[in-house]
Amino acid sequence: MSIKEWFPPKVKRTVKQQIVFYISMLLLMVCFGVMGAFAGYYQGTGEYPFARSEAVLPDVPGETTTLVDVGHFLERDKTNEIDYGLDFNCVESAFLTARNATWEGLPARAGALVYEDGSGHVILIFPTSDDGWVFVDTVEDLVINPRVGAIYHGNRIAEILILEMRWIPFEVSK
Repeated sequence: MSIKEWFPPKVKRTVKQQIVFYISMLLLMVCFGVMGAFAGYYQGTGEYPFARSEAVLPDVPGETTTLVDVGHFLERDKTNEIDYGLDFNCVESAFLTARNATWEGLPARAGALVYEDGSGHVILIFPTSDDGWVFVDTVEDLVINPRVGAIYHGNRIAEILILEMRWIPFEVSK
C-alpha cells in the first residue's frame, strides 16, 4: 500500500464551502477559548464564573467608610512597596496598613484566610456602607473576593476570620 492511497486527492472546495469551513473553525476556536477560560477561572478560584457562591458575613458595624475612600487610601498608602520576605510578611503588611488606615480615619480590621492545610494568609477588611465588607490583600494592594471553598494563592480556603479589636478597661483590684 502506497502513501498516496492513505490520502485522498485534493478536492476543490467552492467559495461557499470555504466560508462555511473557516467560520466553523473560528467558532470551534472561540468555544475552546471560552472553555479554557472557565477552566482556568475555576482552577484559580475554586468556583465557576457567573455562579458565585453566597457568603454569610457578619453585619457591617456602625462605623463604616465607602469603597471610593478605600480606593483613594490604597492609592496613597505605600505599605505594599515594602519588600516582602522573612522580616516583612502578610501579617506585618496587614497590621501596618490597618494602622495607616485608622490614622486616616478609616475603620479597618485584620482578617485571616485559613487554608485546608492549616496555613493561612492575613488580609485587611474594610466595613463599607456602600459595598459591605471589602477584602484587601495588602501585600499586592488588591481588592479580593475570598469565599470558603474557593482557591486563593493555590490553596483552598477553609475559613475566613475577622479579628475584632477593642479596648478593655484595665481594673486594679484593691
